[in-house]
Amino acid sequence: MMSHIRQRLRCTWALKKLQNTDPNTSDPEFDGDPEDIDKSAEDSGQSDGSSSSSSEDSSSSSEESGSSESDEEETECSSEDDLQERVDSALVDEVPEEVSQSMSFTSSKKSRAQRDADLPPIAVDVFEGTGKVLEQTQSVFEAWEARQQGGNPYCPFKSKLDYEVGMWAKQEGPGNKALDKLLAFPAIAQKLDLSFKNTCQLNQIIDYQTPEVPSWLSLKIKLDGSNEEFDVYYHDPLECIKALFSNPEFADKMTFAPERHWVNSRKKSRIYNEMHTGDWWWRKQCEVKKPGATIVPIIVGTDKSQLTTFSGNLEAYPGYLTIGNIHKRFRRKISQNAQMLFVLLPTGQFKGKGMSDKDQRLAKAQIFHCALKEVFKSLEVAGTNGVRLTTGDGKVRLCFPILACYIADYPEQCLVTCTRFMDCPICPCKKARLGEYGDIGKPRTQAQTMHILNTAQTKGPSWAAIDEYFQQYGVTATFDPFWRDLPHTNIHLAIMPDILHQLHQGMIKHLTIWISRLIGPKELDQRLQRMPPNHSLRVYSSGISGFSKLMGNEHRQLSKQLLGCIADYPASVVVNATRALCDFLEIAQYPSQSSDTLGYLEETIQELHKYKDIFIRLGAREGGFTPVISDYNKLIKCWLVVKNFNLPKLHMMLHYDKAIRLFGTTDGYNTVTTERMHIEAVKIPYRASNRCNVIPQIMVWMERKDRVDRLALLVKRSVHQAEMQNQPSQKPNTTDGQRMIC
Repeated sequence: MMSHIRQRLRCTWALKKLQNTDPNTSDPEFDGDPEDIDKSAEDSGQSDGSSSSSSEDSSSSSEESGSSESDEEETECSSEDDLQERVDSALVDEVPEEVSQSMSFTSSKKSRAQRDADLPPIAVDVFEGTGKVLEQTQSVFEAWEARQQGGNPYCPFKSKLDYEVGMWAKQEGPGNKALDKLLAFPAIAQKLDLSFKNTCQLNQIIDYQTPEVPSWLSLKIKLDGSNEEFDVYYHDPLECIKALFSNPEFADKMTFAPERHWVNSRKKSRIYNEMHTGDWWWRKQCEVKKPGATIVPIIVGTDKSQLTTFSGNLEAYPGYLTIGNIHKRFRRKISQNAQMLFVLLPTGQFKGKGMSDKDQRLAKAQIFHCALKEVFKSLEVAGTNGVRLTTGDGKVRLCFPILACYIADYPEQCLVTCTRFMDCPICPCKKARLGEYGDIGKPRTQAQTMHILNTAQTKGPSWAAIDEYFQQYGVTATFDPFWRDLPHTNIHLAIMPDILHQLHQGMIKHLTIWISRLIGPKELDQRLQRMPPNHSLRVYSSGISGFSKLMGNEHRQLSKQLLGCIADYPASVVVNATRALCDFLEIAQYPSQSSDTLGYLEETIQELHKYKDIFIRLGAREGGFTPVISDYNKLIKCWLVVKNFNLPKLHMMLHYDKAIRLFGTTDGYNTVTTERMHIEAVKIPYRASNRCNVIPQIMVWMERKDRVDRLALLVKRSVHQAEMQNQPSQKPNTTDGQRMIC
């Protein structure tokens, strides 16, 4: 309360300075010298509720009078932004020094731009005629209620206790043998009166009497000229989309039409946050040209996950799917089940088969694209003609599922887009120009890449000629990519920024090494150790030099402390470069962006490229170890200093601005979610298996988990509805002489 009063008094004082009046004259809100601002605020804050309300009334009256005066003096203050800038300048320049120090007012344009981006939009443009409801039908919850026997909300279990024990057995994971031994005690089985007597009976109830979920399918892939077969297990992506679309939990958490949000009514500055506020959705809505159509943006992520920790080399290759209609704050939460495991790709190894490393990479790429091409087969027709989907509240819409975003790290991005390693998968930038700043040119398009792949086959039977042609355009020899026939898709535009791998595990990791070489590892450890305790920062009491490997969370914490560790470095250019990179990381993670904040994002990139060469001149830019013979005939290792910044992760920072304008802010498509899904979808099921032929066991485990989660959701809604129906309606008792207050 006191801070609001203090802020109001400061603004009143500044407005008087703008109106060329004496700020020290009598005023209903402030009477006294400017130095008494804080004192007056404290007195007002200690007053009772009536005085606070009166001050608010006087504040509103002063605001009304101020607005009328601003209308009369339109030439002096033509817009709200001009008035705000003049207030800021008055607060900073006109206030006496001692008052300014006590006010602690920040007049940064960046903070004001971030504030505007976080506020609700003033003006909203909605694409008219989209998301049309074709009919109202029975929802998933209503269909489940019809199946309940005798109004039992815990169906297929007999009672609440029966249901809770079954959920505990499957969600808490006591183990099949442990559960069987527990239920084998006669006293427990009699007192609990369960509908199952062992794990096998419980699994039968879950497999055949719980709500339906997408079933697992399988196919076998064989490369040309090879007899080896590779197994692919997957859900039909269209069935996954139907399951997400019809989830009752998301009925009021979805968007069906693109929108354009503006900071103010003049519509000069856009706001970007959710996916439907970006330009991609608006453009695809224009491409479809179907009255009342609903775009369903598909967000896909694939990444390998290591299953074994210390022994063995067992890994899984899962893929996850969600839709952009669901609000991002629910897509990010694993507990909301908005991400679905839809494919387990083969992880075949070709070592020891007489194949070169290059041939092995090409073979793995062909298996990857061949598998996903079969998996996405159902989306080719659905994305062209549309498909009728039912939401959680029973409304049917004509939907067009389109692959919009692909979440992956850099090696996976090159694999998906058929781009050569160390080239940009989004634009035609070559390896030798990755460290440059400037116009990145037009992005790659799917049609251009397909033209290159088709033309390469006409370059003659010589593989050398074909490979030379591919090197010219930075494309790999994958002649039939999975996205070839997907409608309305541009796979290069679908590559998303990656905060985790590109910034935290990328540029911040490099910056940590550079600073460690400039001031020394021991000095960096000592400076991190001297960091005062803070609730939002991790204090490295032993430094970081003892870590064998720094993970993403460690680099995220270091990004908040590196600038302070290098602040007193003699070369101020090093501080400027460090600050620019840290500022970029901070601005890129805003949950809501505006045109102004994206402008500041571009300024930080310019500043970073302007000062980054200082790390090369000081010998901090690392390039690995090189063997060197010392004067004493001893073989030692020395750092090889690189003379360029041809880093793909540095170049990818140039694409953040466009990606945010197209698909919304970066927290809607970060690989952190994919990494977290590995735990729930792959690693926990692996630990529950017998470690032998684990992939089929993972499939069964995940299908039962999906059934249990869907049952828990429906039971929760059924119980809530039953409680609402059984609750007696309480009508207020009012007499003729009494007035009912709502």
